[in-house]
Amino acid sequence: MPSTQTSPIYLIDDGPSIGVARKPLLFWGNYVAVRHEDGLEAFPSGHFVNNPVKLNESEEPDASTRSAPKWLVELFIRAVKSPSKAGASFEVEVLKHVSKPVILVNCLDGCYGHCLYKLAYVLELENNPEKDTVVIIHPAFRHLVPDSVSEIWLVRAPFNVLDFKIGGFHEFVTSQLERLQTFELAHVRMDLPLEEFDFTRLTKIQPFDFKALKTRPFRVTLILREDRFWLRSRFDSFFYLACIKFGWLRKMKWYFALRQKSYLRSFVKKLRRQLDVEVQAIGIGRTLSLPYLRDERLDYAEFAAQEERWLRVYAASHVCIGVHGSNMLLPSYLAGSCVSLLPDFKISNFSEELIPKPGPAQRNMHVNRTLPLNTSPTQLMAHTVGIINGWRHGEKRGVQI
Repeated sequence: MPSTQTSPIYLIDDGPSIGVARKPLLFWGNYVAVRHEDGLEAFPSGHFVNNPVKLNESEEPDASTRSAPKWLVELFIRAVKSPSKAGASFEVEVLKHVSKPVILVNCLDGCYGHCLYKLAYVLELENNPEKDTVVIIHPAFRHLVPDSVSEIWLVRAPFNVLDFKIGGFHEFVTSQLERLQTFELAHVRMDLPLEEFDFTRLTKIQPFDFKALKTRPFRVTLILREDRFWLRSRFDSFFYLACIKFGWLRKMKWYFALRQKSYLRSFVKKLRRQLDVEVQAIGIGRTLSLPYLRDERLDYAEFAAQEERWLRVYAASHVCIGVHGSNMLLPSYLAGSCVSLLPDFKISNFSEELIPKPGPAQRNMHVNRTLPLNTSPTQLMAHTVGIINGWRHGEKRGVQI
């Protein structure tokens, strides 16, 4: 653990500085706070870039925060009021000698998709040769850090504490910044044009060759998680939300897993009548077995530790299918095609889990699809078959694919 005898980091008009001026920065984990004389403000990074959040001395939102989404304000207040979580460790991995002013990118986040967006922002920084990039990240995402960065600061802590105050994190960051001296804290943007980025710089794996959609046997991968379920009835969807609200999901997940199992069995049975297909399931949790397909699901810790393996599985899949919230961003980019099942309460987040593929826009619409969560096994089968059989869809005259 680094020494706690460090100079405070302050925010001044032209960026952070060490030991001078006012407005000290507080590094907690995902959230960085700016202390004002009359309260706290979330440092404008991530979702806070477009949604400023400021709290008064009583740790309540002030008038300038009214336009920010309620969920974002509540998460920041929760972090402010939380005690420090012990048990984290820190490591500095030096890839290149730092010889230029540093831009520090905090990629810690309890949400997988948000972390991936922050890593995409690192790709955008590659267009700035005047600065060296330093990334703060959880070790589970180390393999996704692009090779262009100079240093990686690893924070080993449970995922469920990344959105709180991580004990020792502030002292670790400030001691490292003292070493670097000249730095800028990145205002990481989440409204990125994902279609403009080469995500192979993160995955180090080439996506599925679109022309291979016609090759057999076809491979369909189901991405399953036991906090996201394929639920077709209104009652089940309502009951699922009630279980989340009242903390019943852990006890009742067997019920939702049972309902989903019947839909999956029907889908696989119908799909095999139409195609020469291999079906596998990967993801988190094994409450009920799925004997009618290749079941490679794991517990959370084991699954997270093998993500590099899962990236190769996605890239070898003709179609990946999952419920919205099942970490579908990279499958949508790497797999030949992707189908996301969207609950009604996530309609405002439509398409947020899909990364556009290189190539014609019409082809993108053909291979990346978002369907309602109440889609029937017959309908899901029809979409899957339609994607594979229509592999030439979007081909334009004179374009060879």
